Amino acid sequence: MNSHLQYIQNQDVCLGISPEIGGTIFFLSKQNSPNLLHSDESLWDPNQKPELSPFGDFIPYNGHTIWLGPQSEWWTQQSENQERKTQKAVWPPDPYITYGSYTVENKTESSISLRSVTSPVSGVQISKEIAINPDGSIFISVQVHSMVAYPISWDIWFNTRVHGFSRAYVPVSKEHIRTEHVLSEASTEMPIGFLDGFFYYDTCMPPASHAERSSKTFLYPESPHIFAFIKNHCLHITFEKHPQSRIHPEHALVELYNHTEADSKHALLELEYHAPYVPLQPYQSMSAWQVWNVIDYAGEATEQEQIPWIQSQYKKGNQI
Repeated sequence: MNSHLQYIQNQDVCLGISPEIGGTIFFLSKQNSPNLLHSDESLWDPNQKPELSPFGDFIPYNGHTIWLGPQSEWWTQQSENQERKTQKAVWPPDPYITYGSYTVENKTESSISLRSVTSPVSGVQISKEIAINPDGSIFISVQVHSMVAYPISWDIWFNTRVHGFSRAYVPVSKEHIRTEHVLSEASTEMPIGFLDGFFYYDTCMPPASHAERSSKTFLYPESPHIFAFIKNHCLHITFEKHPQSRIHPEHALVELYNHTEADSKHALLELEYHAPYVPLQPYQSMSAWQVWNVIDYAGEATEQEQIPWIQSQYKKGNQI
């Protein structure tokens, strides 16, 4: 175990969290498996992180983190960095909530509660409750507290990063799929697929003519599930399904981002969920949650085997 993380465990599931770096979940393992999340262990040392600043750059810590949405408003509700406010900058995300220090308010063998600093960029403080239940499922609850004396509006954005050559599936109708490919001299599209009511990326290396592949897909699923096949496991993520009208129009209830490069260590698959966009009056709060299950999988890494496997889990009554 890495000495820079705090671990919780129950049954044969283990999570590693960094309170000092955004309360980020950097490590997920079942039955002593390799890390199922995508994160560079060399970045886990909090002594190496930069000083918190509204002028700082993005650091690719990855793992599971919380952002706020919409992205176009990240720097519009603050006065700390006027240039980013004027430009309506869409990058980087708020450093105070993504790699600022969180206070551990309570910790047991199987749970941890954390609270962030108050962000001068977003005007909020974030509380996280992370617990591994007796059945091995993982419960993640997030509260966002307004800490300012004027109205602000945000959504809660869960972002879970796994290796880019993992495969993810979302149950969805074709009319509720919108894909935006990142196209440039360096980047070409990631192929997409649709089979038996499931959307997925047909993840592959970039061609010789391009350095990378990148695509983002916006989905309003038929049911609130994401299935990500990572090595010999399936990470099943479920959440509350809200009316599409409550999701900010810039986003979707579920979003998948897939990126690959010739160097596979930079390959990335983001499993994203947006809670409703909520106007917060001064000092009001809002909340959202996810439940994760890590399920053993012994089949091939193809849609022809993985989709029937998902469907078989429905029939077994596994609440998938």
